[in-house]
Amino acid sequence: MTMEVDVVVAGGGVAGSTAAAAFASLGWSVLVVEPGQHDERRLAGELIHPVGVAGLTRLCLLSPAFASAARLDGFVVFPEASLSGCIQLPYQRVGTEPAAALALDHASICHSLLATVSALPGITVARGWRVTGLADTAAQPIVQMRKAGAIDRVRCRLVVAADGASSPVRSYAGIAHRRNRTAVLTGYLVDRDALPLPAHGHIFTAAGGPVLAYAIDNERARVLFNRPLSHRGALVDTAVNTAGLTVRLRASVEAAEAAGTRRRFVSSDVAVAAVARDHVALVGDAAGTCHPISASGMTMGIDDALRLAQALRDRDGDVAAGLARYAAERRSRQRARILLAAFLHDALGGTGPEMGMLRAAMHRYWSGSAHARAASMALLAMDDIHIGSILLEFLRILACGFLSSRDRPLDLLRGAMLTARLSRPVMLHLLGAMRVQ
Repeated sequence: MTMEVDVVVAGGGVAGSTAAAAFASLGWSVLVVEPGQHDERRLAGELIHPVGVAGLTRLCLLSPAFASAARLDGFVVFPEASLSGCIQLPYQRVGTEPAAALALDHASICHSLLATVSALPGITVARGWRVTGLADTAAQPIVQMRKAGAIDRVRCRLVVAADGASSPVRSYAGIAHRRNRTAVLTGYLVDRDALPLPAHGHIFTAAGGPVLAYAIDNERARVLFNRPLSHRGALVDTAVNTAGLTVRLRASVEAAEAAGTRRRFVSSDVAVAAVARDHVALVGDAAGTCHPISASGMTMGIDDALRLAQALRDRDGDVAAGLARYAAERRSRQRARILLAAFLHDALGGTGPEMGMLRAAMHRYWSGSAHARAASMALLAMDDIHIGSILLEFLRILACGFLSSRDRPLDLLRGAMLTARLSRPVMLHLLGAMRVQ
């Protein structure tokens, strides 16, 4: 016998749980199909920007389990030439309350959200089941699912693929994708007190790859090293470069390395041919990814789920019209996210004199103006998701670099030549972002 629900959500992670709660709030019946994963072995998203925290709060998904999450008031940037002259980039206020991100290990976030969602009316969670096929997606989809040899079928109005960057459901729906490996992240767990400013995320900038560090609860912190791939996409197996870290943090990382506790994650840009087709919608990493330097993955997944449900609400439950609206909104947001991640990755860790000049100009820009820090954090926190805003900030950074050289003709000429060399990667990043669907 085939059961019927309004929505089948494939995947009970951050995006899937949020989507389930968002559709349940519309009065739709929801089935979450969650196969279960070995979360303790994964290096995955751990930071939710304030806009994502606000979304979870609206859906009442911040359970008591989040009480142990670290509260981050912003980021602090350590220029490579100075570990004493850091630059603080605070999150902007939301109304009268100061905004803050939440950081917690990925498994705890997912388990907490799914447990909360399981208790909501209108939601059923099928644990241990896996979606293994779709049929009639152009009419009323039939989802086939399997568990330990048992097979069941579910008829629904909408299928939401929230099953990650490798999304099998995306393939079942006939949506093509491209995967481009970009870097390898190596992560370590250290004591929270090893961070210079535990209430902030930390960015240590250095040629060859930035280092990101942040607390994930009241006792622990994560340190992530960005390591390059070879020109053929293979891992360059070199030791992580801890030279740009503070003395205490460097010692903590070296102790974690000696204890053999590191984890690796191969970062890939995943571009999809569409984020919706027939009665199937993609959310979160299933709908496309980018380099994790901006730590926007989980926030994007939450935002996807909320916007998808809102699009269906605005179109009075018309699935075709709602998915068309969602696809258009998601396209513009993903383009801006990809462009920002590419710029940050190049500027914070790129090699060559032009990237060194860009880093110095960016540090000077942030140091000189509270408005500059606020504008950049609005982009990083996904409060501002416009490509025009990203390009404007880039031009302001370059202008700051030029103004600092106006009394040194030789430096000004060198700056002009290096800026011209920057035009090629900038245009490539922009063209690449504009191809995103």
